Amino acid sequence: MSDAGDIWSGAPAWIMVLWALQETREWAQRLSTPALRPFARIVCETVSQNRHLISRWFAENGAQELGRKLARQEEIAERRRQEVCLREAARAERTRGEEPLAPPLLQGW
Repeated sequence: MSDAGDIWSGAPAWIMVLWALQETREWAQRLSTPALRPFARIVCETVSQNRHLISRWFAENGAQELGRKLARQEEIAERRRQEVCLREAARAERTRGEEPLAPPLLQGW
């Protein structure tokens, strides 16, 4: 709730959380676009859940090492996305009794 009595919920509320801090206003502006607005909550939760690790990475590493660590995290996230696709395909097969479709990330393999 703002000083003027405005109330936000959903994605706009998460964007306002970021806007409240000078350091994250650029994030708020970027996440307020229609394409990114649905991800505002995910961004806030991800940063919050990993804030100690992220702070340590920035404090203890130079740019090159930090880049390597972030790239590894992206690789891990991609593997997790693929695992989710495989689980979803297996679940769909069990529930429908049909042949599972290849998950989009694995088509053409």
